[in-house]
Amino acid sequence: MTGTTLRSEPRRRSRGRRRSAWSPKRLSNLRAWYDAELGQPKYSGVGAYVQLDGTSTDYIYTPDSVATSFSNDIEVVMRVRPNDWTTGAIQTLCGKYLTTGNQRSWRFYISATGTIGLTASADGTAVTTVIVTPTNAFVDATWIWIRLRLDLTNGANSVGYVDVAADTGANEVLPSSWTANGTNVGTTISGIFDGTGATEIGAFSNGTSERLTGRVGRCIIKSGFDGTTVSDFNASDCYGDGYTHVVPIVTGKQ
Repeated sequence: MTGTTLRSEPRRRSRGRRRSAWSPKRLSNLRAWYDAELGQPKYSGVGAYVQLDGTSTDYIYTPDSVATSFSNDIEVVMRVRPNDWTTGAIQTLCGKYLTTGNQRSWRFYISATGTIGLTASADGTAVTTVIVTPTNAFVDATWIWIRLRLDLTNGANSVGYVDVAADTGANEVLPSSWTANGTNVGTTISGIFDGTGATEIGAFSNGTSERLTGRVGRCIIKSGFDGTTVSDFNASDCYGDGYTHVVPIVTGKQ
């Protein structure tokens, strides 16, 4: 797997013999790790997912690091199943966006009415948002692959793109082709602010705001279109009480 290898670490243990304390330093050559709430990974073979219930602290995150800080165009590929795309409330898909201390970098979300918001900040304070109305509305409680792209500078504008593909039934099987499902333009963005916030899936500002209700199977974040993978969350790697299992194996797993 290229780019960042991700881990899910439980916040508490409920079974198993006592082991030495775990810390991110034990990840050896890994550059990032993901934390998912205890008991959240659900299993359906290779189509495993993490269930997000929209409640406080129910989200997935990896701490700020060099690997997750970049300033190029943004591409996010997700296998996702929101319960409702038009809840009347905003739901975060993913982002690196901390409002405390003006540490906003970027955030992609579902609006209250089902449009897609692609937000980025060049200074951590002011934000530019491109709102994309899907050509074909998304179907509630249905797995889908989506590709969200934000071109920071395209002539006089920033440009947002939403592409879709039918579900492959497996987190490991990426779509072979994409269908355009909406685009729009916004103000040119000079770059992405190198904020100190965590990269989060299903919420922002440390799980406190605009949380997603639904299931997440995979979330790949790239710097640049078809560019370098900076993080890759795959729920199929989760097992036990929220750990992931990708070589090298971390001592102390259940």
